[in-house]
Amino acid sequence: MLSSTSGAAWTRIVIIQLVIIAALAAFLTLYLPGMTKRKAAAQASDRERRIQLFAKNMLVQDPSRQVSATGADGEILSHPQKLLQRESVDEVQQALGAPTAENADVNSGQHLIWTGTRHQLQAAFNKGLLYNVMYSDMASGHGVSVFESSLYWQAY
Repeated sequence: MLSSTSGAAWTRIVIIQLVIIAALAAFLTLYLPGMTKRKAAAQASDRERRIQLFAKNMLVQDPSRQVSATGADGEILSHPQKLLQRESVDEVQQALGAPTAENADVNSGQHLIWTGTRHQLQAAFNKGLLYNVMYSDMASGHGVSVFESSLYWQAY
């Protein structure tokens, strides 16, 4: 009698362990990829919100000059834009988070790119200070290139 009851106990222990392993495998294959996608979508949405907020706060119209052109969202702009202030690389990264891409030019200038769900923002730095922002709509490809002075402003 003892040998048959101990065999049944071992069978139950093995079955319970197999059920736990199957549940873990199902969790890893079904839930985690979806969770990763949801997390990436939430991060992209947050990055899009930060890009729009940064563009709203940093790109201002120059009322001293009059032009007509199409901006990043298709609206007609009556005044060219300029940067409100020249921020450092650290200040811009603090406002926007980690960049999506980064590169440097021949003159040791830094170019950082943030890509959201609808907009892309490219910031160019010279000696650690912001001098150019390119803000574009990813669906249409249209945007604006804004410098510290509105004399160099251009829509594309």
